Order: sequence, then structure tokens, then C-alpha cells
Amino acid sequence: MEDINILNSKNQKKRNVTYKVILDNKDLPIKKNEKIGKLIAFENGKSLFEVSVYSKNDIKKANIFELYLRNIKSFINGDYFFRG
Repeated sequence: MEDINILNSKNQKKRNVTYKVILDNKDLPIKKNEKIGKLIAFENGKSLFEVSVYSKNDIKKANIFELYLRNIKSFINGDYFFRG
């Protein structure tokens, strides 16, 4: 794993850097530190660099009860409905 730094000199104007994360189509479960995709940095539409993205924790497949509780929690918090 690596840190990402983009440096500017004092005399340079602010750089227009954007990022795109592309996740691999993975089946669950996912193990901690497993590669799950990549991050690409762009400046003015030109690719600067690309780094791999890894899972921070183990990710297990949710069972039906966990999915039900998530939906109830989203409904109570108001996250269930679209906001426009």
C-alpha cells in the first residue's frame, strides 16, 4: 500500500486534479488487504498516475436479517426516500 501526494510549487496556481475509483466486480466475502480496484488521478483530462485500492477490513456477505435491519434503519433516518 502506498500514500498519494500531489505537490504544487509556491509559484504554481492551484492544480485541477480529479480522481476516479474503479472497483473490480468481486464476489463477497472479501478479505482484509485484498485488491478491490484502482484509483486513477487526472489533471486536465490526462492521467497522472494509477494506484491499486485494497480493502481495509474483511467484508462478509450480509444475511437476510442484516439486510432487513439496514432497510428499517434507512427508513427511520429518512435515507430511504429519494431527495430531489
